[in-house]
This record gives sequence, C-alpha cells and structure tokens, in this order.
Amino acid sequence: MPSEFQVVLMAGGHGNRMTTLTQKTPKALLPVCNVPIVIYSLKLLERFKFSEVMLITKSSAAKALGQLLEEYSIQIKVHVTEIPDESDLGTADSLRLVKDKITTDFIVLSADLITDIELHRLIDVHRKHDATVTCLLAATKEKTDAELILEQNAKTKGVERGMIDYIGIEQDTDRIILFENEDDLMEDDSFTFRKSVMVAHPRVRVHRDILDAHFYVFAKWVIDFVTVEKSFSTIKGELIPYLVRKQFSFLNTPGRSQQLKEILQDNYGPLAEKSGQFGGNPLKCFAYVLPPDDGEKNLCVRANTTQIYCEANRRISTCYAELLLQNQKDMPMLHPTIEIAGKKYLEVVKEAKKQFGGESMLGRDCKIGLKSSVKRSIIGKHCTVGEKTNISDSIVMDHVTIGDGCVIKNSVICSNAHIGANCSMDRARVGASYTVPEGTTCKNQPLALGESLEQV
Repeated sequence: MPSEFQVVLMAGGHGNRMTTLTQKTPKALLPVCNVPIVIYSLKLLERFKFSEVMLITKSSAAKALGQLLEEYSIQIKVHVTEIPDESDLGTADSLRLVKDKITTDFIVLSADLITDIELHRLIDVHRKHDATVTCLLAATKEKTDAELILEQNAKTKGVERGMIDYIGIEQDTDRIILFENEDDLMEDDSFTFRKSVMVAHPRVRVHRDILDAHFYVFAKWVIDFVTVEKSFSTIKGELIPYLVRKQFSFLNTPGRSQQLKEILQDNYGPLAEKSGQFGGNPLKCFAYVLPPDDGEKNLCVRANTTQIYCEANRRISTCYAELLLQNQKDMPMLHPTIEIAGKKYLEVVKEAKKQFGGESMLGRDCKIGLKSSVKRSIIGKHCTVGEKTNISDSIVMDHVTIGDGCVIKNSVICSNAHIGANCSMDRARVGASYTVPEGTTCKNQPLALGESLEQV
C-alpha cells in the first residue's frame, strides 16, 4: 500500500476558531496529552508502513519540527514545504506547492486529526470503485432532544455558521451524492436534487451530524486538474463539492468543465457524449464511514475549535500511548520526575495517586505545592503549581506558573503563562506568556496578549 499512494500532510492551518491558543503556537504544534498534535498523524502513517510524507507547514512550525521528529523517534522521512506565517493559502493552494512531487494516487490529511482508523478499509473503498476521491467520514452518536434544542437555540442567536455539513450518501454503495456546507445552502438551509440524479440514485440519506475528517484519497489526475484550475482555494470547501456535483454533468460547458473534461479524456480516453448515465462521466466520489466512537475504538476527532481541542485531550488520555506506538508503562500519566510538596514522586506514589486521581496527566519536572489537587486535568512539562490550589477539568501547557490558593476549572492555560495567587478561573482561555494578576476572577473569557482583562 505505501508505494501505491503518496501522502500530503496539511499542517499549516491558522487555527482561526481557537486564536487564543494559537496566538504564539502554530495549531499543528498544540499539545494533546502533552504531545504536539502533528505527531499523532506521523505515527498513524508509520503504523501503516509509509516511508515518507510531504508535510506543508508554516515557517515558524518548521523550525521546531526537526527537533520534535528526533524527540519522538519519527522514522518516516518527512519532506517539509514551508509557507510564510503571514500567508493565507487555502488547502488547495498549498497542494499546488507539491504538484511536481505527486506521481501516484495520493492521500491528503489534516494535522489536527487524531484517529485510530484501520487505514486499509478506506483504501479498499478507493480501489474497489476506482474513485476520483474517497473521503473518511465519522458517524457521531445520536444527539439527545436536549442537545438538539440547544443547537437550534444557538443557531437562532446567530452563533457562527459554517460548522455543519450536509452530506448525502447512497445507502447501498456509500457513493457521495451531496457534499455542501450550510453556508452554501439556501437561506432556509434547503437544497435540491435533480430528478435525473434521484432516478439513478434513489436511496440517498442526507446527514448533518457526520464529521468530515479532512482525510481524502485522490486519483492522481486530480492534482493535474487543481494545477490548471487555479480558482480553487480549498479542498473541503470548494474542490470536493465541485467534484461531487460534476459526477452528474455532461461536462460540455466551457470553463472549469471543459478543463475537467480534457483531463479526464487524457486519463480515461474519449468520453461518450450521450451514451450511458450523464454521458459516460467517469467521476466517482465515495465515502468510508467510520462507526461512532465507542470509547475503545473508532476514534476520530479534529481539534479545530477550543471546545473540541479540550474534548480531544480528555478522550485521548485513555489511549495516547497506543496511538504513539508506545507501551503505556513507557509513557506514564504521572511522570516520575514530578515533585509534590518538595518530595520526589517516587517517595510519595500512593499519596500522589490519591491527590491527582487516575485521570490526570502531569508532565516532566512539574512541581506541585502542598495541599494542591489536580483532577481530570493535563499539566505540561516544567510547570509550577503553588500551595492549596485546585485544578480540575483543565489543560495547562508547558512552563506555566500558578500561584497559591487558585481555583481553576474547565480552562486552558497556554505555555509560559503566569497565574497570580488567589485567582478564580472558570472556562477561561489564557494565551501564551500572558500574566493574570493576583486575585483575578475570570469566567468564560479569553485572555491573550493585546487584550484587556475584564473582571467578572
């Protein structure tokens, strides 16, 4: 399988939905269970015996990447293509940067994806149908009535759109018949199917609760089309919806369709103008749908918002060692170098496990003060926590200092931040290198350099 497919790993995202967290740290390097998120993708590729990958990332991330590859013993050969930090290239734009290196069918995946997929299942679907593109989709658990009501209320209040995809899948074949984001639908979120499409594909189920994992397998000729048709900026938002729609066209109109037709003819020979369904159109878009995550398998999460990033840390804390191809005993939840009230961890193992519970992770060289507790939280490397401080359901990144007498709940504190004594923080997001003054009370607020602090 590896020699049959090349891999492009997209690690250049800005993290526009989690800007407090990515102000100083590229999204691909944000830690999940104290490991940069991009490492999980590289380990997935290693697991399936890929020998090399083309990685596209920001210049600032590229500088740190070499050290990380060595630190985490990455065996796969990584060919890095840098893009300037200030650039605003979409994923299709970025793909063009490596067009001359792509010579086979190829895989494109996002570095913010963490999954335990058996990759051969996705590849088998692609091979079976000789597909133009095969998308990894992940089913989600059914929402309760209360969750549906909350979602509808949020929508009415004008909360950010663009988070929901409408994906129509033929039930018998898993062929993708519809692939549209809510932003591209009519005002009432309605859409239409042509009669000829419904006749040819009568059993289609439209999903709006399914995750597009941003993991795609493409036919080689798609890079040729993207190269000549430069109007596409993104893969998920523009290219794939276009390919899905064009499955059911005769490709006789000028512009994009004509260019597509010429490339298809170069790869498949002359296309019949009228014979067969849709003029013998060889475009075929399929999906492999991963069943819902049951807590033990079918993990598929994209850490592309602050909320999902927090959920990813909690979920992956139960299986991070396996995902990193390591033995759990070699990656303990509580690092043996931590100190508790001035004593080495190994001297107070039993007390430490009670103090931190079984669901917390503490990184290398952490120092925890007397009578402080850490519950269901992840603490990064070289952090210092004062006395009588309680941290719960939170993520604290590397080199953070937290003073005495603090209460921190449901919060994310980025690297090198300093939290003064006697602070109370609930659902706070503290940016890198930010200093929170002593005695601050903060609830549901982002705090980052350049922003003013509002006391609650």
